[in-house]
Amino acid sequence: MKKIKFAIMLISLLIVGCASNPMDVTTESKVQEAAPNEAQIVFMRDSLLGAAISSSLFDITNPNNDPVFVGILNNNTKVIYKTEPGPHLFMVIGESADFMSANIIKGKTYYSLVTPRMGIWKARFSLWPIKPNVDADYSYSDKKNFNQWNNTHIALITDKALSWYNNNKDNIIEKRNDYITDWNEYSADSKAKRTLDKNDYYQDL
Repeated sequence: MKKIKFAIMLISLLIVGCASNPMDVTTESKVQEAAPNEAQIVFMRDSLLGAAISSSLFDITNPNNDPVFVGILNNNTKVIYKTEPGPHLFMVIGESADFMSANIIKGKTYYSLVTPRMGIWKARFSLWPIKPNVDADYSYSDKKNFNQWNNTHIALITDKALSWYNNNKDNIIEKRNDYITDWNEYSADSKAKRTLDKNDYYQDL
């Protein structure tokens, strides 16, 4: 029964994974500065691995509320998420779910990279913070790669994307509940590597 349940959920989430992106992918790549009273995180995806599969992003900071739909990313796109400063927890969905925490401050712009990896049925995805320190896994100091990631096209949420989210909300919540235990079991060091700290904002827009 559990296998059947998983298969149904997977098929539902594959609908967006194998179809064209319901987001409005613009020709614009320049990111504007954050407004003084809000923070923003730019989620970027730039890799050929799993290029045909979309990844969906959510803010799941409040476990008692529905996930906040951030957007859907295809290869060579990015979404800009404007939100309140403070602690957040984000989730990316492919075949599985992965997480990244953040503690962000107002008036600043932060960056995160969505990276694909091979799964059983389709691509899985991870969320990584981009940091200023040179020894980070993904760093602003790696200017060649960062400029390539940031040259991706801005994607905007459309009515079609919102419709997909509303139709799949129950499956998304179930995916969150199934995989959040993995995140909770991460060591402090592992979580630190997957956290956007308040000082990890980009300082050269």
